[in-house]
Amino acid sequence: MAVSILTRAEATQDGVQPFDPRRHLREMADLVGRVFADELDAHGRSAVREMQTVARLSPVMGGLMQFAILEDMLSGYVWLDQGRVVGNATIQPADRTGARWRISNVAVEPEYRGRGIAMALMRECLREIAMRGGLWAILQVRADNPSARRIYDRLEFSEVCRDGLWRMAAPPTSPPEAGGDVKLAPLRSVAWRAHYELAKACQTPLAAWAQPIHSGQYAISSATRFNEWLGNLAGHYQVQRWAAWEGDQLMGVVETRAGVVGQNTLKFLVHPDARGRLEEALVTRGLRHLTRAGGPTSVEHDAGHIEGAAALETAGFHPQRILVTMRRRIKPGDRDL
Repeated sequence: MAVSILTRAEATQDGVQPFDPRRHLREMADLVGRVFADELDAHGRSAVREMQTVARLSPVMGGLMQFAILEDMLSGYVWLDQGRVVGNATIQPADRTGARWRISNVAVEPEYRGRGIAMALMRECLREIAMRGGLWAILQVRADNPSARRIYDRLEFSEVCRDGLWRMAAPPTSPPEAGGDVKLAPLRSVAWRAHYELAKACQTPLAAWAQPIHSGQYAISSATRFNEWLGNLAGHYQVQRWAAWEGDQLMGVVETRAGVVGQNTLKFLVHPDARGRLEEALVTRGLRHLTRAGGPTSVEHDAGHIEGAAALETAGFHPQRILVTMRRRIKPGDRDL
């Protein structure tokens, strides 16, 4: 009950308050950076640094314009204690129609946890999404964060899909032996539509709902082909794609990118009808390329693909985290939360 009273105390300094980038941005960025220090990837750390930089800008340097842009892109709520930001939850539109809204950066300072702050922030976010005409709320939570899962379960969020992250400090010093007798061939850019169809086949209906795949993600333009050719030639930025075909059907693909911002990436797809047969060969083929590049390597992959996870760990990748995507339908009563 105390939490409910505080969330309605708009005139007071403390409790739940609408996020104002002019007042709260830097403290919010600092909070998110601290709470998620062990989880942020290079992109996440860069985003936090950018928010901190914008918060330090003066109006003379264009700060007001950037704050105005942020107000259009970011919304949400903070929890203040004696004027200090100790909790945050951000909402952003997840599509152009305004039907889906993403809740992120749900963070509470460790010493303030267990007081109902996260639940209060979440209720305000759901109310705001309902007021804006949203139909769905979407969020991601670590599978090993039971306290957050309890909050989302109480709010009737349901699981959609799971995505895993695996890392390797450095590829093997010598190229691994080719896995099994699977035949792989370079994937030509003209086969992009087959690549696109494979990606769609690998997604469950719920995963496709949460993260729909578009053909433009796989169509390789002439400019992209030239840049990749030039990067491969120079040896600074190298991209390779290898494919496993069964007749005219593309059944598996591995794509590696070496030398991108000091980190290598490996991605692979296996058609559901070929699971258990291609994973080792695809991961091994990718590592054979990355061995020459050296440096840390990361893989983001469907955590529900058990055979894929096993192939990664057999090859020497270490699981870092599993993110659970959850969703909740917005109900008329959410306006009164």
